Amino acid sequence: QQKMPQLQAVSMRLELKKGINQCSIINDSYSADLSSLGIALSFLDQQSAGSKRTVILSDFLQTGLPEKKLYDEIAALLYVHRINKIIGIGKNISTHLRKQEKTAYQFYNTTEDFLNQFRSSQFKEETILVKGARVFEFERIVHALEQKVHQTVLEINLNAIAHNLKEYQKFLKTSTKIMAMVKAFAYGSGSFEIAN
Repeated sequence: QQKMPQLQAVSMRLELKKGINQCSIINDSYSADLSSLGIALSFLDQQSAGSKRTVILSDFLQTGLPEKKLYDEIAALLYVHRINKIIGIGKNISTHLRKQEKTAYQFYNTTEDFLNQFRSSQFKEETILVKGARVFEFERIVHALEQKVHQTVLEINLNAIAHNLKEYQKFLKTSTKIMAMVKAFAYGSGSFEIAN
């Protein structure tokens, strides 16, 4: 029981993450087949709660289906789940995915092409499903879309601040009064403590 809190989360299918610009990211970047796409799209339905729905898909490899039939089935699934924006990565999806009205489409040959043209401002307040074959390395896309958690620590030495103020006072007449301005909550470092 003591060691349970020390366990770290392991990346799995349908991992929900906080994204940039108030987006939610569903990371399913480990497989691409029709049955898991249906499951992932249902999960997207549950998580989107009225927000726009974006799907980033790679080519589907080694399904045994003819390209036209495969991508017609994918298009039908995307249509049923009312996807607002589809980003296709790979030569096959770019060539064969049938487009629907009222859906925005972007296509890239490789993950690298997508990342080279990636702009965070293109994604805002939407739920994004990232689903691709392992060889496309979509974890790189997830990393670009993910809200970053920084490990930086800011340490403030209050004694040093008081010392610096006294050093300035040495250059002034004793009758001169000083007023320090503490702006923007002391830039997040504790306005009460800094003002004191």
